Amino acid sequence: MFNFNIIKLDAISSTNDWLKEKYDKNSCVDGDLIWVNEQTMGRGQKSNKWLSEAGKNLTFSFFKVLKSLKVNDQFIINCSVSTAIIDALKKIHVPNLSLKWPNDILSDDKKICGILIENYIKGDAIVGSIIGIGLNINQTDFTNIKSASSVLNQTGKEFDLEFVLNLLLNSFMESFKFCKSESKEYLIRKYEKLLFAKNRLSKFEVNDQTFNATIIGIDLDGKLVLQNEKKEILLFSNSAIKMIY
Repeated sequence: MFNFNIIKLDAISSTNDWLKEKYDKNSCVDGDLIWVNEQTMGRGQKSNKWLSEAGKNLTFSFFKVLKSLKVNDQFIINCSVSTAIIDALKKIHVPNLSLKWPNDILSDDKKICGILIENYIKGDAIVGSIIGIGLNINQTDFTNIKSASSVLNQTGKEFDLEFVLNLLLNSFMESFKFCKSESKEYLIRKYEKLLFAKNRLSKFEVNDQTFNATIIGIDLDGKLVLQNEKKEILLFSNSAIKMIY
C-alpha cells in the first residue's frame, strides 16, 4: 500500500512537467501528487493542449513507483488508471461511462476526462510513471469544444473537488494492487469491456486518409484491433490512428 503526498498550488504551467523536474532532481517519491487550481499549459496525448477553466475542474499529476512491470506491458498502467477513474465516477452516478482508446473517458459520448502517462524506463522494466489527470467537474461552458462535457453537465449536480479527488485516490490505491505483469490479461479485459464504440462501425484517420472499420477490441500489447469493410483485421498503436466521432 502506498499513500499520496498532496501538494496544492494555485497555478503552474503543467503538473506533469512540475513532477518531471522534481524527478530529475531526485526528489520525487512514490505517491507525490501535485494538484492545481489552474494549469496554464496543460498537455494531452500527441502534444494536444488540455484546456480547463480555473477552479472548476480537477487537474493533477502523481508519481507512482512500479515494480516488476515490463516495458512491453506498459499499457496496463493505462488500464489501471482509466478503469479506476470509471469506478470512482460510478459512485457519483455519472451516466454511460466508456473508455475511448487509449486514454479518454466519455460520458454519453462526450469527453469528460483525459489522461497523460509518461514512463521512466530502466533496461526492460518500467521503474516509475508520472500520471496526469484532467477531469472536468463543475465547468459548464464548452462552446468551442462540442465533444466535451463535465460531471456537472452530465449529472446536474455540482461537486466538491476535494471530495471527488479523494474518491479517485482511493480507487487508484485499489487498482494499483493489480498493476503488475502477471495481472496483464485481467486488466486488459476489464478495460476492453468499457471500450467506446466496440462492435460498432466507426470512422478512422490514418496518414490523412479516412476509412470505416469496426472496433473488435484491444490486444495484450494495448493495440487497437479493427476489422475493416473487407473483413481484414488491422492493428494500430496510439500514434498511428485517430478516431473521428
